[in-house]
Amino acid sequence: MKLALDDCTMGVKVVDVREPSEYAAAHVPGVMFLPLSELQLRLDELDPNQTYYIHCRSGVRSMKLVQFLKQNGFKKVKSVAGGIHAWAEEFDPAMPKV
Repeated sequence: MKLALDDCTMGVKVVDVREPSEYAAAHVPGVMFLPLSELQLRLDELDPNQTYYIHCRSGVRSMKLVQFLKQNGFKKVKSVAGGIHAWAEEFDPAMPKV
């Protein structure tokens, strides 16, 4: 995920699907915020031809969303293993693990 955020030539968009309270407590700058609970209403904000890395708290919700998106024509989607917890452990230990 960090490489995708640092290298815009990769053409990857990272999407945080946690809920607003989780996002408010801790988030990665530069990441699109699209709460899973709003996905049905906002699916048109995502381009099926775009590459997306989806992250949540620990990887469970992002895996479900990746499956859903693939069933709906998205081919280049990936769940970020470990979610915000992995990001905090690897890149920002001061970040709350929410």
